[in-house]
Amino acid sequence: MNQGKLQLTDAFLYDYIPKAERYHLNAIPEEQDLSHEFSKSFLHKMKRLIKQENRTPAMKIFIRQARRVAIIFLLILSLAATTVIGVEALRTRFFDLVVKVYHELTTIDVVSDENGPVDIVFRGIEATYVPLGFEKIQAEEYGISQTIIYENEEKAEIIYMQEYAANMQMGVDTEGTALETFYIGSYEAKYVSNKGEQQLIWFAGDYVYHLIAPLEKEELVKMAESIIEQAAQ
Repeated sequence: MNQGKLQLTDAFLYDYIPKAERYHLNAIPEEQDLSHEFSKSFLHKMKRLIKQENRTPAMKIFIRQARRVAIIFLLILSLAATTVIGVEALRTRFFDLVVKVYHELTTIDVVSDENGPVDIVFRGIEATYVPLGFEKIQAEEYGISQTIIYENEEKAEIIYMQEYAANMQMGVDTEGTALETFYIGSYEAKYVSNKGEQQLIWFAGDYVYHLIAPLEKEELVKMAESIIEQAAQ
């Protein structure tokens, strides 16, 4: 090797790469030295993303193609509605719930005749009934949605989400099970119990409401009823 000039030979790489690897690995702090704590809602979103990425490549392609077909179909409906109802004053807000079932996932799409939440004043609704032992530990509002997290002494969590409904989509893990449909008052609700996690979803007014918790169905329904009662006031 000439002085002042570095030559990357195979021997050089075999000698120095392991040393560089050990240096960088040793620079990583120990687990107990990491002080940053991610929010509960962030961790929940990451969990959902990991579940989505764990699907097989064939399933990912199928879901992507199905969504494209749904988007094209909704676009045709939107163009037809615009043609038939040309006078803005005669148009009324239209929401529809579209449920698509796949092998490992059920998607719930809420579609409307609106392009988005224009001039929407978000009204956050909280539950007046919370199961015994649970306390609110976190509440975040994002303009047209909110997430509230309740926790008990055993660190079990209730995650409650409220989101403006126009043109939104959510995925529900239904691998090996199915959504159950029933009514809470006059509102249609979707319920699923899967892998120790219960979910309750319903659409009312301008919003979609979503409860996730390791609780009995009856407890989730009681929370939902208290939310519906508050929304009606």
